[in-house]
Amino acid sequence: MLTVPPQLVAQIQASDVQGREIIMVTGSTGGLGRAVALAFAGPGTHIIVHGRNIERGQAVVEEAEAVGSTARFLQADLGSLAQVRGLINTVKRDYNRLDLLINNAGIGRGQPNAPREESADGHELRFQVNYLSHLLITRELLPLLREGAPSRVVSVSSGAQSGGTIHFDDVMLENPPYQGSAAYGQSKLAQVFMTLDLEEELQGTGVTATAVHPGGYLDTDMVAERCVVPGDGCTPNLSPEDGAMFVVNAARSPRSGVYFNTSVIGEINPQALDTSARRRFLELSMQLIGLD
Repeated sequence: MLTVPPQLVAQIQASDVQGREIIMVTGSTGGLGRAVALAFAGPGTHIIVHGRNIERGQAVVEEAEAVGSTARFLQADLGSLAQVRGLINTVKRDYNRLDLLINNAGIGRGQPNAPREESADGHELRFQVNYLSHLLITRELLPLLREGAPSRVVSVSSGAQSGGTIHFDDVMLENPPYQGSAAYGQSKLAQVFMTLDLEEELQGTGVTATAVHPGGYLDTDMVAERCVVPGDGCTPNLSPEDGAMFVVNAARSPRSGVYFNTSVIGEINPQALDTSARRRFLELSMQLIGLD
């Protein structure tokens, strides 16, 4: 495992965030996340760049600083809850508020017939990276978000949420046949569950929550991994910068507890509107991340 150089985890100076909007974007060393981080970059912001690759992370930091942001990189693999907790602890140590949390990091559907993978914690990998780790980050950083109110949580979901299903009897999808598309749809629907739970729980606190589908097939590594056969119907048709604008729109909107399909309010999977299903799922999820 890569060891993060001391300068990447050293405490920040108060002057780095004084008068600035503190924005954390998970998975922001490439693809959509990088475009989102740089879309927010400017004289009034402090960007917390997150990812696994130090060199790519530092490159984004330098790009953000070049346009007037202060910024830093924090390393963590969301496939390890221990590393996620390390990330959380660093943020809690170094910041007394958070203005905007963008849950962006994710794993796509993968190639057709790709085998099921597990996280370091033994969970189905897409379920953990796309949802469980973000649930842990969000829940543990709620005190900072309350201090930053009015503040916002934006979860980058997908149009796949509409066809997804939370498989209560097999949430880790251990029963064959495994399908990456089903795993992806479940994880993106789980983000919508989380968004609705947060909106309900945080009413009156000044902390709002939305989910957003950032457009079609973005020209990212995630899509490239899936689109292995030319002309298979998933050729990239949108740049990461275009997709980032939909995320920015969701972050700047006053709406809460909604799912944006690009820039308009989209339909939410009926399973997420079932309050008893959401309650059951939240209890299960909190147990899985050790916050029950």
